Amino acid sequence: MSAIDGLLDLLYPRFCVGCSRGPLGPGRGWLCPRCQARIVPLGPEPCPRCAGRLGVAAAVSRCRDCRALRPVFSGAVAVGRYEGLLRDLVVRLKYGRDAFLGRVLGDLLADTVEIWPRAPEVDVVVPVPITAGRRWRRGFNQAELLAERVARRLRVPLALRLLRRRGRPPVQASLSRTARLSAQRGTVAVRDPGPRLAPLLRIPGARRLAPLLGGGGLPAERRAGRRTGRLEGKGILVVDDVMTTGATVAEAARVLVREGADPVLVAVAARA
Repeated sequence: MSAIDGLLDLLYPRFCVGCSRGPLGPGRGWLCPRCQARIVPLGPEPCPRCAGRLGVAAAVSRCRDCRALRPVFSGAVAVGRYEGLLRDLVVRLKYGRDAFLGRVLGDLLADTVEIWPRAPEVDVVVPVPITAGRRWRRGFNQAELLAERVARRLRVPLALRLLRRRGRPPVQASLSRTARLSAQRGTVAVRDPGPRLAPLLRIPGARRLAPLLGGGGLPAERRAGRRTGRLEGKGILVVDDVMTTGATVAEAARVLVREGADPVLVAVAARA
């Protein structure tokens, strides 16, 4: 904790965002111990690939979610299950438009990613994009709020606009698992990595990606629909708020892998 953060904690004491108890004291996060205990963990030995329910000593090949999703991302991590307090916080963030909870959930996710054995493989953090309409109605992209906290903690660049949404996303709540997977196909694309992305790369070390995201217009390989290799060998962490079927993050991973990213990993605040 920095000296400035310590001073702010003294001037403006923190109260628990789960139950409003407090003050919590300097450096104790935004949840009291009782509310911390209300976060439902992933359970014993979750699937290392999709963070789903796998079971003790079960082989990854037996994960039902992975068999249905067939993801190209190679690992996923989550703070906990999309239940109880964690679900309440995500709902308040997205539908209550409480942007401050992006910092709270982002710090929880950063805590989780920081101790994840695969964290050293991450070169850049990328949030899952949303449509302009949803951003306008909500006032922010919740995935960006989470991704910023994670990138800051890992001290790696944050590429806010590397991915973009294409078309109007389906209302997934009304769809079956199979329909969700097919409906997401083609809804995420890699944006033309031109100069306009450079100012949107944050966190120390962003200059290392200048050759990656520099250059002018769309290359001939991209126009022809072929893999450009512009992301070749870069480890990318895709960040979102919730993973249910995994269709959205899987589509984001698919287009990143097509551009040469390796590995592509996923981090979410909650796993359904």
